[in-house]
Amino acid sequence: MIEAVGVGKPVLFVVREPVDSIVSWHQFTGQAFERIIAHYVVFHRKLSGYRSQMVVATFDKLMTDFSKPLQRLQLKYGIEANLDFSQDTLAQQTLAAIDRDIEASGKVKDENIVPRPSPQRAVRKAGLLAELRAPRFEPALVEAEAVYRDFAGE
Repeated sequence: MIEAVGVGKPVLFVVREPVDSIVSWHQFTGQAFERIIAHYVVFHRKLSGYRSQMVVATFDKLMTDFSKPLQRLQLKYGIEANLDFSQDTLAQQTLAAIDRDIEASGKVKDENIVPRPSPQRAVRKAGLLAELRAPRFEPALVEAEAVYRDFAGE
């Protein structure tokens, strides 16, 4: 990403709220919360110096209206993008493509690492959220939230 910014390529950076990002990455990798939180903070701090050279969209906003970040890309970089699409259709097509890719890979579908919502992940997420809200993580999460707000422009 830094390299792309350095050569003037269009960059859309999607920033996700720390708690959701941390839980998702934990489900995917099994890494310890402490390590994931620290990485979240370091990663976003490193990229914050390049923020003005890219289009930043929050994950939540991107999921509700993909056309707005595309419009901002068009304006910032002078590129053409087809904005004539249905958000719901795009979401359905994306989820179907994820499932097709998994099937084509021949790998067993592991709901812990499938990059889309699933009932199994939602159940596990509830327990992980409770674990992540333990007092020992509070200082690090406060720092991660501050980095997120700064990066997201909130």
